[in-house]
Amino acid sequence: MKPESETIVSIMNGYKKSFILATAIKLDLFNKIHSTFSDISSLAASCVMNNESMKRFLRVLECMEFVNINENKVELTSRGLCTLIDSELQDYLLISSCNWIQDWSNLFEILTIGKQSDGTSWNQRAKNPKVDFAFHQFMVSSQSNVLNIPININEGKIIDLGGGLGFTLASVLNNKPNVRGVLFDLPHVIKHAKNLVLSHMAYQGRCEFVDGSFLEIIPSGGDLYLLNNILHDWDDEYVKKILKNIYQAMRPGAKLVITEIFIPESNNDEYAAMTDIHLMVVHGGRKRTLTEYQKMLSIIGFNTLSTTFDSIEVEK
Repeated sequence: MKPESETIVSIMNGYKKSFILATAIKLDLFNKIHSTFSDISSLAASCVMNNESMKRFLRVLECMEFVNINENKVELTSRGLCTLIDSELQDYLLISSCNWIQDWSNLFEILTIGKQSDGTSWNQRAKNPKVDFAFHQFMVSSQSNVLNIPININEGKIIDLGGGLGFTLASVLNNKPNVRGVLFDLPHVIKHAKNLVLSHMAYQGRCEFVDGSFLEIIPSGGDLYLLNNILHDWDDEYVKKILKNIYQAMRPGAKLVITEIFIPESNNDEYAAMTDIHLMVVHGGRKRTLTEYQKMLSIIGFNTLSTTFDSIEVEK
């Protein structure tokens, strides 16, 4: 083959390694090797697999430098150990293996038939609490410094919509001692959040937990509403619905802060383009430019107060 053809073949073959690694994660293989099973026959039995299949599977993992094989013994390499000691990586691998990789296998149907961001993906993930919890933890660890969010109030109430496990709201409240907070998210997420970082603030009366869907009713009474990296998970129809619900819940003069990683107006950035497709595949969402968000907000009736490279502050 020509060099360019070989490059194309290499790109096409990428799915094989993805599925191999995803299968190892689903089998909890690296943890089993590290903690309990060093001989291949016992490892095979623990995975309900025959010895020959396990040997062939381990052989390719050895080529990928996750394990070393010595006769009937297997041990992890530094790369294999990394999957056990890096908590952020663990969350990412679990979500990818049990959730995202299956979504991507449906790319053709999604492109031709379409996928609405109607909340189905969130409800499906909720059926696997381990994966759902990993998703919310990864969202926290992968986000930029939340202290950079423009919170231009020093007293009153902040309502964090779709606030996940509450780490963003906790960071804000820690730096705003005269501000109270409301964490708003789906019931199964709020159940997790109550036992985590905001629990002591709830005890002090500075925070309350409210479960529900921002596709239905938004809590009223907020001086500032926060949508931190939320809207990219939804298509334009649902974004407008969410923003209208917020507008209706807000009193005149209340503020809304939206944080997002805006794509360039030129729309020719490879990372942005790949992330945009990922959001379409996983949730039916999309990346947007700052201008696209400003137009939607203006149509609904919001007045823009300020913008940064990754946020918009508006007022009713």
